Parts: sequence; structure tokens; C-alpha cells
Amino acid sequence: MSSLRPRLASVEEACELVTDGTHYTPADVGRGVPFLTVKDMTDRSLDFVGCSFIADKDFQAAKAGNCAPVNGDVLFSKDGTVGKVHVVSTNEPFAVLSSIAILRPSRDVDAGYLAHALRSPSVLAEAVRRKTGSAIRRIVLADLKRLRIPLPPLAEQRRIANILDDADSLRSKRRTALGGLHRLVKVAFLEMFGDPTSNPMRWPMAPFGETATNEDAQRIPVKAFDRSHMPKVYPYYGASGIIDYVDRFLYSGNRLLIGEDGANLIARSSPIAFIAHGQYWVNNHAHVLADNGKADLVYLENVLAHTDLKPYVTGSAQPKLTRSNLDRIPVPLPPRKLQETFATATRHIAELNDRQSAALTYLDALFASLQNRAFRGEL
Repeated sequence: MSSLRPRLASVEEACELVTDGTHYTPADVGRGVPFLTVKDMTDRSLDFVGCSFIADKDFQAAKAGNCAPVNGDVLFSKDGTVGKVHVVSTNEPFAVLSSIAILRPSRDVDAGYLAHALRSPSVLAEAVRRKTGSAIRRIVLADLKRLRIPLPPLAEQRRIANILDDADSLRSKRRTALGGLHRLVKVAFLEMFGDPTSNPMRWPMAPFGETATNEDAQRIPVKAFDRSHMPKVYPYYGASGIIDYVDRFLYSGNRLLIGEDGANLIARSSPIAFIAHGQYWVNNHAHVLADNGKADLVYLENVLAHTDLKPYVTGSAQPKLTRSNLDRIPVPLPPRKLQETFATATRHIAELNDRQSAALTYLDALFASLQNRAFRGEL
């Protein structure tokens, strides 16, 4: 391990070209040369299907102005979501909007290393510090050129890039595994019970209000000011999960909590139903359901995950799922034993999920440590 710190170089010094993309406004023709914006770009991929397109003649004009990326270039998003980085690995022609900078590394600079350096917390922090603008936050090209990165010899750059690539690949595989576990629960539910809306297996139906005991009457909201002065002992649940901790509890044992209001009822960016365990408090933004013997709570949680709630949600500015509307949602009722078999399977999957999540947390910390050491010359 070398203790020599690499020399610092500006991005401009490390590249033979640092330029903006084109300012072209694409026509919505669905053909021509792909024209990418920041939304079409991630660290690992470029979206050449859902993007806009630029006419061939306009692309040639952009290419003449050094605005067309080539294989080996590094793309850096400098408007809006500042700090997305991608190494181009295609020979297919495409153009990018001016919100993306095109960096063409010099011959003594490895593109993969440059990308990792631009993603490093210290460089990103400096980029964010330099951001300007009010409505749209951006880093201007002149400031991007002045960003400084550690620049060891080329062989060392490649060694560092390979180590960070391998570590990042492990994180990616772990995330893929977590995504597979989430999909597995959905697939298992549909295989065992079918879609709850169409009920293809013709299970007996019952309104939601008959499948569990509603305990909303026990809910009590606690003001944020009051919570701030409490010892943090018991989870305090709202519409989308734990939002704080308090010094007392209202409920003990398993309950199914269902969001009562909020945009998430429509957006479904996070689960609208989830199981609470142990001892906890619930405010008045989540319905509280207890097992009454007619349906397993985990089964009901997944019924709601597969049910379109729009017909039961009122209000546009503040969507709300009232108790009366919740109670009338139709629920297929397969045999309780089959529901419990599914619940047991999901618990095993949840345990696997916890282990995978813990491993991902460890890998994230390991990657951050490697990244920090790499750009201090200590890797």
C-alpha cells in the first residue's frame, strides 16, 4: 500500500475536451438519433428507448460542435440532479442535452477512474458547493473544469478503478437480490390466490370491514412539539410507517396499519399497508386493524398491495381513504390455512430480506471506505 498522495489536477487538465451537450430542442418524432437528458442517464445505463430524438441534420451540426459523445467519454449531469456520472461504452451515435457535460479523458487518464473520482464524496461536495441558480440548481461548465481530482499514474488509476468496480458490482448484485425477494412475494401471492380484483379462483368474497376488527377509535395523535420532549422508546406510526418514537404505547401485538390520507394512496411510492409488531403508538393518519379470525393480517396486507384504491379514495388535494370506503373494499377469502401458509412463507422471505439488507449496508460502508482511501492514495 502506497502512502504517497497522488497529485491533484483540475478536470480541465485531466481531459482533452470538456464541453456542454447541445441546446437543441427535439421534436417529438420518435425517430432519428437518440437525444438524452439527465432523466435518461444513470451510472450504469443510458435509456435509448424512452428518450427523445434529434433529426440527422441537427445531429451532424451538434457533432461538428463537439457535442456528440463517443465511446470512452464520461458524462456528468450538471443541472437539477447534479453528479450523475456515466462512462460511454457504445459506438452508436447519440447526442445529449446541455444539462449534461461531456468529458473526454486525456490519454494518461482512465475513463473509469475519472468517473469514480467524480462520484467521490469530496468531489461531489465541491461540485454541489459550486452550484448556482434558484429555480434550477446547476454547476456551470467553468466551475466543473476547475474541480480538482487526485491523479496518480495511469496504471494506478486502472488498479483503483478495477477495485472500485468490483466492490460496486457486489453492491449491485445485492440490490438485485433484494429486488428479487420483493418480486417473489408478489409472484407467490398471485400464484396462490390470483388477482384479488378479478378473483380468477372464485374464492368467497367479503367486504374488508368483515375481515378484521377496526381499532381506529384508540388512536391518539401527539404533537411534534410534545414528542420532541419525550424519551424515544416506542415507535410512533403515521400513514407510511414509523415517523418518530414516544415514551408510551397504545397498542400491543400485531396490527395491520393502512394509510388513511396522503398522496401515497395514489402514488404508491411506498406500501400503504404494513404490519406493526410489539408495542407502539399510532396517530390518526393510519387505520388500525386487528385479526378477528376471518383473515390473516399478512394476507390482507398483500390484498391491498394488489388492489387499485382509486375508486375508494376521495379528495384530490389531500387524498383520503375513509373508514367507510375501506370497509367496502371486496376481499377474496381463501381458506385461512392457505393464507397462513402464505404468511409463513413471507416471514421467511422477510428474514432473507433482512440479511440481504444488512449485507448491503456493510458493502455500502466498505465501498465508502475503499473510495475514501483510494483518493487519498492509501488503497
